[in-house]
Amino acid sequence: MGAIVPPDAGRALASWIDRIDGALPGRIEGVYVTGSIALGDYRPGPSDVDVVAITASPLTTAELGRAAAAHRAHERAVARPELSAAYLSWDQIRQPPAAAGDAPFWRRRWRERHNEVNPALWHTLALRALAVRGPAPTQLGVAFDRRDLTAWCLDNLDSYWRAALARGRRLASRAGLAGLSDPWVAWMVLGAPRLHYSIATGDVTSKDGAGRYVLERLAPAWHPIAAEALRIRRDGRGVRGLSGRLARRLAMLDLVAFVIEDAHRIDTTR
Repeated sequence: MGAIVPPDAGRALASWIDRIDGALPGRIEGVYVTGSIALGDYRPGPSDVDVVAITASPLTTAELGRAAAAHRAHERAVARPELSAAYLSWDQIRQPPAAAGDAPFWRRRWRERHNEVNPALWHTLALRALAVRGPAPTQLGVAFDRRDLTAWCLDNLDSYWRAALARGRRLASRAGLAGLSDPWVAWMVLGAPRLHYSIATGDVTSKDGAGRYVLERLAPAWHPIAAEALRIRRDGRGVRGLSGRLARRLAMLDLVAFVIEDAHRIDTTR
């Protein structure tokens, strides 16, 4: 069964579309839902609504100002779920992300060339997105390529996740102490393996999917920490007690370190 837009997300989407069409009449030619909704992992409350808005040509400075006002009006009317939007032209999505040029991304404010405008988004847009307006995603001619996805995932692991791991290893630091918390464990344990999954399969997955991937495809040694992260994500609560949290933190760090190193050993030519 394909993904559907949940009721609360649908209300947020309708509110944004009404305001963005009012601010930019006729300019938004395509609207595609990506993120957790497209990946079948949307959770009312914590999840966001992620969209790609397609235009015939990049938005001008004046249009970006009107779009920002529309987003703020929407956020005053609908606080949750939050809605994030990447604004791309038809020409941009038919090029690799690295060649697409500037891509305004809204998440509470404009963020130029945001790191979510990347090969994983291109892949989701091409194969998983829900079309709200415009042709079916398979007809868009999105320039996605597994090699681009693999290279981006490896770079992300070697930069963002390796730095996060280094910070987390220092217990007497803000990141080290945060590693004792439930949200931090869920973020680390379900974050880095998403990239390992993409390198191994050429596909993209959600946080929940990453946890299942660890349970189903990686060694049994990693199963307890993956099960703990999934329990936190699903129930909002993990292990109690300081000794349990200290042991959990070490298991989390060991898994992320393994994922980073093992990702470089995956044979992507299969």
